[in-house]
Amino acid sequence: MRIACPNCNHELEVPDEATASDLVCPTCGSRIERQSVLEATVAWQPPPSRRFGRYQLLERLGRGQYGEVWKARDTQLDRLVALKIPRLDPSQESMAAAFLREAQAAAQVRHPNLVAVYEYGREGDAVYIASELIEGCTLTEWTLRRQPGPRETATMCALLAEALHEAHEAGIVHRDVKPGNILVDANDQPHLSDFGVAKRQDPEATATMPGQVIGTPAYMPPEQARGENYRVDRRSDVYSLGVVLYQMLTGRRPFEGPTRVLLQQILHDDPKPPRKLVPTVPWDLEKICLKAMAKEPRHRYATAHEMAQDLGRFVRGEPVRAHPPGWFGRAVRWVRRRPAISAAIGVAGAALGFTFLVMLDRRSDTALRPVRLATDPPGATVVFHPLDPITGEPQPERAVRPAKPSPIEVMLAPGEYLVVAVANTEGYSFHEVFRRVPRPGASFPEAHPHQSFVVGPDGVVELHAIVIPRVSVTEGMARFEGAAEFTVGTPAMQEVPPHRRNVPAFWLDATEVRVRDVQRADVLRPLLSYYEEQGLEPRPDDPMVFVGYDDAAWYAESVGKRLPTEWEYEYAATRRGTREFPWGDDAQRAAHWTFEAAGQPAWDCLDTVPPVYGLYSNVAEWTCSWQVPYPHHYALGLRPPPPEGGWRVVRGGSFSVVKGAPQLNDCLLGPRQRFAQIRQSYEPGLGFRCARSAKPRLAPEDFSRPLTE
Repeated sequence: MRIACPNCNHELEVPDEATASDLVCPTCGSRIERQSVLEATVAWQPPPSRRFGRYQLLERLGRGQYGEVWKARDTQLDRLVALKIPRLDPSQESMAAAFLREAQAAAQVRHPNLVAVYEYGREGDAVYIASELIEGCTLTEWTLRRQPGPRETATMCALLAEALHEAHEAGIVHRDVKPGNILVDANDQPHLSDFGVAKRQDPEATATMPGQVIGTPAYMPPEQARGENYRVDRRSDVYSLGVVLYQMLTGRRPFEGPTRVLLQQILHDDPKPPRKLVPTVPWDLEKICLKAMAKEPRHRYATAHEMAQDLGRFVRGEPVRAHPPGWFGRAVRWVRRRPAISAAIGVAGAALGFTFLVMLDRRSDTALRPVRLATDPPGATVVFHPLDPITGEPQPERAVRPAKPSPIEVMLAPGEYLVVAVANTEGYSFHEVFRRVPRPGASFPEAHPHQSFVVGPDGVVELHAIVIPRVSVTEGMARFEGAAEFTVGTPAMQEVPPHRRNVPAFWLDATEVRVRDVQRADVLRPLLSYYEEQGLEPRPDDPMVFVGYDDAAWYAESVGKRLPTEWEYEYAATRRGTREFPWGDDAQRAAHWTFEAAGQPAWDCLDTVPPVYGLYSNVAEWTCSWQVPYPHHYALGLRPPPPEGGWRVVRGGSFSVVKGAPQLNDCLLGPRQRFAQIRQSYEPGLGFRCARSAKPRLAPEDFSRPLTE
């Protein structure tokens, strides 16, 4: 006996002796009851003559949620086609019109991995699409027969991602990407089918069915599972392709079960990492998969083309740019779902965290290494502030203060340091830089200069010398006086609950670092190759992008400055906390986000001398702050990610801005929003500007600290 799944209408064979218990649909992963399907009806059936207008129906190839597909012969052009006929009642005129509009759009798209649309139209009360006939099998069947390895899987998904991108550029969102809609031909080439049938419906039609879930449950993203069809965009298809990749890697879908349970899992649960199911899955391929399947659209690849590029990097053996979903977003979702439990474990977490810090302190105190450091000019006073290994905050209370001026030799524990060098030579100022003291046996052959070191024959670790700038270094920068009490964050966003802290006085560049600045300084010139990779022309007045955190930090050091802290950034971008945006409280100005030359648009401007431009209207910018929870989150027991990840906070733009595709719902949140990027991120919308402290930070009162409530 053959029955049809009520969710996707996929046919499956059921033995007569099968029990009445739930069955699992192999296409959508939904559990179905046999009796419920036996009672289902079909709105349209092909006429008994097996003719449909000028098409001769030869055999039914499949039946899906939105219609049937027949192998047919075009009797006028004498060619075989795939004829798709939707399940529409004759009274559903608006849906029929929407179907034809989508078919018209799909017919304009040409890509070797998209099934080509030949013709669309009406035949009596029915509408149809005649498209290219792919002789082959579905991706599900091909995967079972072929059992592809990781590289073949990545290649297959990269081709599909580029095909999706082509459709997205034409304004088409598929909304039902799944193995059953992917056909593989005799040459093992994939072809994405069912555009114009399974994609999106007319807004008038969905308005009559609020909350309707359209698509195949096991492959749909959270926004689609909630029935929020207005939020479905190209990133929704990226999610679905991520599920396809997940299934090819592991042999199973990330979420399975009855439809209601399935949708709840999609909305609230994180997928089990593929390597937990199949340990041989490459780590980089898992990262790509999990990034594509991020719960929040802004955390996914902004375009299918970006996903294809990362898959291509994996195939070529190059480092991928994906990173796993951030701990912070997962932790906030976890707290929202389990507030009572999270509060209960907060005390235990605090105790464990304290114990861990004590252990780290003891370990570092017993592993001192001789360190040598020179300055230019020599004779400077040098102070080493160790960074907290968990939060990255400088610890002036534990500062090491050599008695002699530079060059110096001092005993230091392995770890990260903020080093402050104050010149004692007329005409020179001070500098604040980061340095790393390695553990024994560590080596960084490709490290940036500020991370590099040389271990001499005598075992002394020689750090990169500090070049102290002249007193004129702040020319062209704007001074901010800071505040003894400044409220960071906002009650409007749970990710950044408000807390108070002091912000010492500082200087800030008037614009982002420009391409011409890099060309002139010659420090980051090799990074201009990223522009060539993307087919972009590096225009001299544009903000410099495709810059990793350490590239930005080294550039800032080389010009006598540093990167701002996130507190300094928020202080400036909110006009000392008095406005929602740098220009005032008008959020609509952020609704039309564009990437322009540094200093544009002119209305994103602070009333400083000189004016500071582009804090929240151009590229997003690196800060030197580590990704740490706010005090409120600490009280709930949340902790930062492991320091090995090297996450740094990004301010001045949303995640979609970083990806070069600003989204309205992200941009209107304002400059108080924060998220982090791994320090090796090179993105089209991520740049930086430089800052300086108003005076050298030598004592505890010189640093920003949370204020006790």
